[in-house]
Amino acid sequence: MNSAHNTNRRTKTNFKSFIKKNAANLLVKVNAEFDSMSDCVRIADGAWRMVDQNAIQIETPYTMGIEGVWLVGGGRDWFEHYETANAIGIRGFNCCGSFTVAVAKQQHAA
Repeated sequence: MNSAHNTNRRTKTNFKSFIKKNAANLLVKVNAEFDSMSDCVRIADGAWRMVDQNAIQIETPYTMGIEGVWLVGGGRDWFEHYETANAIGIRGFNCCGSFTVAVAKQQHAA
C-alpha cells in the first residue's frame, strides 16, 4: 500500500481527538445526508456552520453531540484527512452520508 496514503488515514480515535482539541473553533459541513423520503443519500447544502462547543459530547456514540455528524459504528465509518488553503480537518463518510469537521488553519491545535 502507498505510504503517502497511510499517513493521511484517519480513525475514529483521531476524529475524537481532533474534536476535543479544537472544540472552541470547530466548523461542520454536511456534504451528503440520508433522505428517508426517497430512501437514499442526497447531496446537502454544504454550508459551513459553527459547532456549539457546549453541545459537544464525545461519548454520545452516533453524533458526538454535533449537529451534522452521523456515525454508524461497527467499523463502517470512514475518515480521511481534509485540508484546503484556509482549513484543516477530517472528513467522515458512511452509508448515511458524509460530513467535514474542520477549523481555520490559524486556529488549529495540533
